[in-house]
Amino acid sequence: MCSPLFAIVRQQWATFVDEVSATNHAMKITKTKVHGNTRWRVDYYQQGKRCRSVFDTEALAKAHAESQTNAEGEVIRQISALPMAEQGVILAAYQMAKEKGLNLYDLALSNSPAEISTEKVSTVIELYLHARANDPDERVAPQTWNGYNTSLKNFEVRFGNIELSAITPDAAETYLKSLTKADGSPISQQYRKNEKVKLGTFFNWAIRRKHISKNPLDDYKVTVNGDADITWLNATQMHHLLKACLEIDPAMIPFFALGPFGGLRLSEYRGTSDKAEQGTPGTVRYTPLMKGKDGITWEHVKLEADTPHIIIPKEIAKTNSRRVVHLEPTLVEWLKLGGDLYPIRNSNKRSLAVRKRANLGKYGEWAWGESIMRHTFASMHVAAFSAPERASTMMGHESMRVFKKHYCNREVDLSEAKKFWNLTPANVNS
Repeated sequence: MCSPLFAIVRQQWATFVDEVSATNHAMKITKTKVHGNTRWRVDYYQQGKRCRSVFDTEALAKAHAESQTNAEGEVIRQISALPMAEQGVILAAYQMAKEKGLNLYDLALSNSPAEISTEKVSTVIELYLHARANDPDERVAPQTWNGYNTSLKNFEVRFGNIELSAITPDAAETYLKSLTKADGSPISQQYRKNEKVKLGTFFNWAIRRKHISKNPLDDYKVTVNGDADITWLNATQMHHLLKACLEIDPAMIPFFALGPFGGLRLSEYRGTSDKAEQGTPGTVRYTPLMKGKDGITWEHVKLEADTPHIIIPKEIAKTNSRRVVHLEPTLVEWLKLGGDLYPIRNSNKRSLAVRKRANLGKYGEWAWGESIMRHTFASMHVAAFSAPERASTMMGHESMRVFKKHYCNREVDLSEAKKFWNLTPANVNS
């Protein structure tokens, strides 16, 4: 006597056989014309999919229809001869395939394990860096490529001689947790998270190229305590910075005004540097000359428009998306003084000289970095105008999450913001 489970499988299997037979037997042979010639067309359904074949004679068409019927009957007989448990597995697979709009073969193919290469870590890193430098669909800016290169070369020191597919989640996590600064002191959790992102990008690329089947860092979460440490210049610091610039290098005014008063990225008005050609052409180690991006020129600055604005072309923007930045009156006044835009010669040396003259540390806490001017804009704009979405859009962010987490912590009060936005050339010189 069959168990209740086998009885259910048998009943469902009978329904399945009837369903398949009904769809497969519904064959229709039609006489038709193809390019003026008489032909016979066979139409039928197989596992829910419509099939059509055309033959020169009616006899061939009937033979094809009969072969399909016989083949289907033979398949059903073979499956019916299997143990009931295996029939149940096939039935379950058929139902799954049907729900996905697949046949059983396609379902099996889509779930079959990928063939994984046995390349060593060092080889895959070379291939990856080569692609990010040469492949038009994967090429990145030189500064971004340098970041990947530095991160992966450190990773290669530890794992370069083993197969990439042999790296376990525990090994990858242990590596990230062991990272330190050059002097041996601990790195910040935010830095560790950034390194995980770079490695994760590499691992995901390797999955697409069938070097590995899974990202070993998928399940590792780097805990960052609180939001990022956001530094910004207070109104007094900004006053002394602009005053020092006017005194020793007034042509650098756009350099020091576009970030704090307009939210532009430094790279958008300074540009990014080229990366020189390396290696031998035709080899994996070869990277061509990687051209950096230009910065905006005065042609992109529209001070005389009804609403003064700056156009950031997609070729210049970090996100490769064109945007228009509407200018606050304070920035308009500073830009009317003119000065250097792209190319800004010796910008690092000139910037350092102005900052040294301003002696910013005397007037408050600060930690100079490429983002401090945009941090200042975000903090001062939100404090003064209470419009974080507007500020984020002006800065070119694609999500408010990035803006809130990395650029604005709402520490600035309204009185400080008012003093900041009153820093016009006339007030700084008074």
